[in-house]
Amino acid sequence: LCKDLLQNGPVGFIGHTRVAIDNPNFTEIELKNDAGEYARSIYSALRELDERGAHAIVVEGISEEGEGAAVMDRLRRAASKSE
Repeated sequence: LCKDLLQNGPVGFIGHTRVAIDNPNFTEIELKNDAGEYARSIYSALRELDERGAHAIVVEGISEEGEGAAVMDRLRRAASKSE
């Protein structure tokens, strides 16, 4: 998915899985696979990618157990507003 998006310009990825894409227009921000970490770090990561001019940002989901449900709900609502 990220490789396809790179054809249109800079792309950012936020997630807990390492993505091996060697492209100067690709920026990866790796977070721990933990709902608390996502909740604390996701908005600063999104701001950083926005400041870098990413035209698309791919966010890897986390488990929706416990705190994860609230984190994923916020991400879904944020994504739907950008369309």
